[in-house]
Amino acid sequence: MNVKTVALVPNVAKKEAIGKSRDIIRWLKGKKIDVVLVESDACHIAKELAVLPSEISKADLVISLGGDGTVLRAIRLLCGKEIPVLAVNYGRIGFLAEVAPDYLYRALDRVLKNDYMIEKRMLLKGTVWWDKSKIQCLALNDIIITGPGSYQLLHLDVFIGEQFLYRYAADGIAVSTPTGSTAYSLSAGGPLVSPLTDIKMLTPVNPHTLFNRSVVVGRAEDIIIKPVKKSEIISITSDGIPVHEDKLSDITISSEKKSAFLIRFAHQDFFGVLRKKLMELHPLK
Repeated sequence: MNVKTVALVPNVAKKEAIGKSRDIIRWLKGKKIDVVLVESDACHIAKELAVLPSEISKADLVISLGGDGTVLRAIRLLCGKEIPVLAVNYGRIGFLAEVAPDYLYRALDRVLKNDYMIEKRMLLKGTVWWDKSKIQCLALNDIIITGPGSYQLLHLDVFIGEQFLYRYAADGIAVSTPTGSTAYSLSAGGPLVSPLTDIKMLTPVNPHTLFNRSVVVGRAEDIIIKPVKKSEIISITSDGIPVHEDKLSDITISSEKKSAFLIRFAHQDFFGVLRKKLMELHPLK
């Protein structure tokens, strides 16, 4: 990879990420590599490097500095472009951000020498229809369909392709990628799935039924969700970001053709990271 421009995506709420971003800018400029940041981040770090969010996807490499949430933001800024993301972990134990800050410059040297691997992660594409209008969204973790407030039971018909699956009475439905199996889906009772599998999961949220199991479908199968009552207000989020809150005709959730590209230097020990996470919650005595 010939790196001419690097986009930095820091978590500006973390002082360490801001300081390290300034150090990275000096290091990259020393190697004649341009650096850009979105305007909202640049005002904290280097105003002269500010670009519009749409310009981030023109970079050759993206470096995120934060936790897994910062990685999600970086992927969102790329709008489906298959640009490698180097995820530096300034959060806790990360499933996505796994490069330690102390290893950053060695990691960058390896990237510039093309000494790395690309780990491809599935993206979801949501197509939302209402009143003859359409919006689309991409998600690395999940797309969540709920009511606009607490304690509002929704009635949703779910189809897998053209086949009717079930009419759910629930607080909502979570559709997640394998990457998202450790996020909201897990809290809703969904299974833990290796991130390198090629499936989608549908999990009801607090269903008012004895049938509360997740449903796993293949990459090529679309999930179509329709409200039974067309007058209901439906809230839709994509990786935690609000996408829609209004009446809904239907939403089709499919597998995006393009993938998210995460830079790795060794095969990720997903189950080792998972074990550490579980030990944080339930330490051995």
